[in-house]
Amino acid sequence: MSQKKSFRALGFESEETTKIVEKLDLLLCNLQVHYQKLRNFHWNVVGPDFFDLHDIFEQEYNFVKEEIDQIAERIRVFGKHPKSNLQEYLDLSEIKEASFDLNSTEMVKEIIADFETLLSL
Repeated sequence: MSQKKSFRALGFESEETTKIVEKLDLLLCNLQVHYQKLRNFHWNVVGPDFFDLHDIFEQEYNFVKEEIDQIAERIRVFGKHPKSNLQEYLDLSEIKEASFDLNSTEMVKEIIADFETLLSL
């Protein structure tokens, strides 16, 4: 009889752990693409609201960077390895990359759409 690894200390069996880690990986991939989009917009925003949006995008990507680290560490707690390369992020993420040449209103709409995606996971 094969022995399934149990994470009883966490309260989960192997199958439950797999499902949890899959969801965490999906969240991680979405956050990684969202993070890069925020960096893109921070670097490339132009117009009369440049200073406000430039600062907000920076605040947001710094927050997301911390969230990414926490999610990856949670995956490691389950004895698994988080997704960790760009192609995996792009393949699994529901959030898609954005062009650098959007106007500021389009950038904000993109970020709001990302928030909706993240909240639905």
